[in-house]
Amino acid sequence: MKNAITLLTEIIKTEVFGAPFSPFTLSTEEAIELFRLAKRHELTPIVGNAVCRKEVDADERVKDLFEKESFIALYNYEMMTKELETLSSLFESTQIPFMPLKGAVLRGYYPAPWMRTSGDVDILVNEADHERAKQIFLANGYRFEHENDCHANFVSPSGILFELHSRLFRKETLPLAAKLLEDPWVHAHPVRDGGYLHALSDDVFYLYHVAHLAKHYLNSGCGIRFFLDLWILEQRLPKGSPLRDSMLADAGLLAFAKHAKALCGVWFHGDTHSQTTKEMESYLLSGGIYGSPETNVSVRYAKRGRKRRYIFNHIFLPYKALKSVYPVLEKKKWLFPFLQVRRWCRLIFRGGGIRAIRHLYQKSVIGSGTRRETLEHLKNLGF
Repeated sequence: MKNAITLLTEIIKTEVFGAPFSPFTLSTEEAIELFRLAKRHELTPIVGNAVCRKEVDADERVKDLFEKESFIALYNYEMMTKELETLSSLFESTQIPFMPLKGAVLRGYYPAPWMRTSGDVDILVNEADHERAKQIFLANGYRFEHENDCHANFVSPSGILFELHSRLFRKETLPLAAKLLEDPWVHAHPVRDGGYLHALSDDVFYLYHVAHLAKHYLNSGCGIRFFLDLWILEQRLPKGSPLRDSMLADAGLLAFAKHAKALCGVWFHGDTHSQTTKEMESYLLSGGIYGSPETNVSVRYAKRGRKRRYIFNHIFLPYKALKSVYPVLEKKKWLFPFLQVRRWCRLIFRGGGIRAIRHLYQKSVIGSGTRRETLEHLKNLGF
C-alpha cells in the first residue's frame, strides 16, 4: 500500500482537480494514519468527501471520524459565511471600504467552498478607518481579544474569530514584499459599482498568497493546504501574466515561488521530485498546518546565528519585536522596560513559560551541521 502522503495527494487530485481515481481499501492502521495526516494539515473535509462516497473503503470508526470532520467543516463554513454577510452589511451601511483576505477568498476557488477550512475570517480596512471599524465590532456585540501593530482580533457573538487588519505585512517580515504591498488599496477594485466591498487584482492576490506562504515557511514551516491553495490559484487564475513574475521578482520571492510550484506539481500533478522539493517535503511534513516549534527554532537560529545572541534576543525582545506585541510602544517608548517585564509575566502565568523553556531547549540541541543545512536550504529557495 502507498504511504499516507501519496494517498492524501492522490485523493486531493481527484476531489479538487477531477483526476481519475481507482477505489481502494485501507487497513485500520492505514486509515488512522491517513486521518491523522489529513487532520494535521486541515484537509479532512476533502479526504472525507472521498471516504463518504465510498471511493476509499476504511474501518467504520475512521469513516465516522471523517464524516464528523466534514460536518464540522460545513457548519463552520455556513457560520463564517453568515457572519461575513452581517459584517459586510455593517461596513456597507457605515461606508467603510473593506476587503476579505486569505481563506475567505480562496475557498471560492475550491469545487465546494466548505472544503477549504479556516480558523478565522480576515478583513482588511484602510489604516485611517481601523479605529472606526473596531468601534463597529464593539458596538455590535463582538468581543475584543487582543491587538498588535498589524491587526485586532474580535470574536463574534456566535464564536467566530475575526482578524481586522490595517495592513497586510509587518515591515520586518519579508521587507521587499511588505514594501510592495504597503498600500494594497492601489491594487484593489470595488466588487460592484458604488459598493464598499473590494478585491485585490489577480496578480496582487497571487503575490500576497506567495508572500503569506513564505512568511509561514520561514517562521515555523507550514502545511500542505497552503501549497494546495497555491496550486488552485495556478489553475484558476489567468496564466502567462508577465506582471505576476515581475512583482514576485521585486518582492524577492521568484525563486521561492518557482520551487513551491514545483512541489505542488509533485503532489498534485504527479511530477518527479528534485532534491529541493524532497527537502521541502521533509521540512513541511515535520509539522502540521502551521508548522512546528522545532522548525521555527531551526530556521530562526540558522538566520540569526550564535546561540547566546539568539537566546538573549528571545528573552529580551528587541524594540521592533516587542512593539508588534504592544503597539503602544510606538508613541510611548519609555514603556519599553516595563512591557518586557509584562511579557515575562504573561509567559509565566498564562502557560507560556513551559513553551518558552522548551523552545530554548530545542535551540540548545541544534548543532552547527543542522544550521548549515538549514541555511543552504533557505539559500536555494532565494532567502
